Amino acid sequence: MPVVRFACLLLTLLLLAACTIRTGTQPQETEPEPPPRMESVTVDSLNVRSGPSTGYSVIETIHKDDSVEVLDREGKWINIVTPEGQDGWAHGGYLTGFDDIERPRVVTEAYSSLDTVKVHSGPGTEHGVVEVIHKNDIVEVMGRDGDWVKVRTPLNQYGWVYGPYLTDTAPATQEEEPADAPDSAPEGQADNET
Repeated sequence: MPVVRFACLLLTLLLLAACTIRTGTQPQETEPEPPPRMESVTVDSLNVRSGPSTGYSVIETIHKDDSVEVLDREGKWINIVTPEGQDGWAHGGYLTGFDDIERPRVVTEAYSSLDTVKVHSGPGTEHGVVEVIHKNDIVEVMGRDGDWVKVRTPLNQYGWVYGPYLTDTAPATQEEEPADAPDSAPEGQADNET
């Protein structure tokens, strides 16, 4: 009898083991996570912002050939992790791997579009005026902060101008009158200026 009991016990254990294997209660191996997507900076310096637009503050500046981890994308803005471990946003036009995003057009010089424009010491009217520029004066664009543009003026002053007061279109040059043009309108006609 002890042999029969032993055989029954052994048979029961074998059946239980077979059922366990068939039902898949064995631990399954998980697939390893894919490696993070890494891209590189393509410009000398790139602002990393707290959100996906230039309206957000700059939280770090990264440099050419720095590797960044890509987390997400919102339009032209890429959520990244910088080499310093900072989570932020950068424009995809300045990173490798985003050929579908064009770089923003960079304006290095601009022209005053109003008769007079105040140049402030900081990005806002609450900052003092350091200079006044005049219509069609050429300024060198140094940077931006929201709607404000940091410029170097013709007198080599650095300051801030409200962006809509500048244009990147060169002023039209006045055409010279031909040598045989009369100095004044013929008698009886008004001298119209257009």
